[in-house]
Amino acid sequence: MKVEIKKLLLIGIYVCVSIHLHGQQDDDEYVRSFFLKNKIDSIEISCGFFRDSKHETMFFDIILSADYTKIVDNGHDNVTSVNIDDLDYRKRLISYISMFYINKTKNIYELRRKRNIIYAMEYPSIVLSKYKKGRRKMIRWVTMGEFSYDIEFNPEFEEFYRFLVSLADRYLLPQQY
Repeated sequence: MKVEIKKLLLIGIYVCVSIHLHGQQDDDEYVRSFFLKNKIDSIEISCGFFRDSKHETMFFDIILSADYTKIVDNGHDNVTSVNIDDLDYRKRLISYISMFYINKTKNIYELRRKRNIIYAMEYPSIVLSKYKKGRRKMIRWVTMGEFSYDIEFNPEFEEFYRFLVSLADRYLLPQQY
């Protein structure tokens, strides 16, 4: 009886692990197919954001390819790089990039209206570039505000912005900022 229970337990574990690994393979295929379908070697997201106070800034890049994703701290003398191994984060990045930059199924801006008064200030920015056959091509530079325009962003684009900040908070050492 104990032997049968052990066999059933082992079979159950094997089935669970197989299902999990199959799901991961499907997720990996999702990531790989995005790059193959769009004939892109890699994507680089360069960010310049403000921290909690307007006097602290962070500069980082996220480099995404079919095989890896890493975040690079560019804001300090010692450039550091950290791999982002979480497949859900990678899929989420691809989803946002596809939505706003590659397939453009959603607009970044909901409203962009010229204002009468010009405000001189700095705004956070996101620059997205893609690499095809080793050549870099900037897709778009988006600032999270403009001097002479009132802007309302698509709420999903604002989620993307917050997601990028959360990746920096999670993977880059907080004491660096």
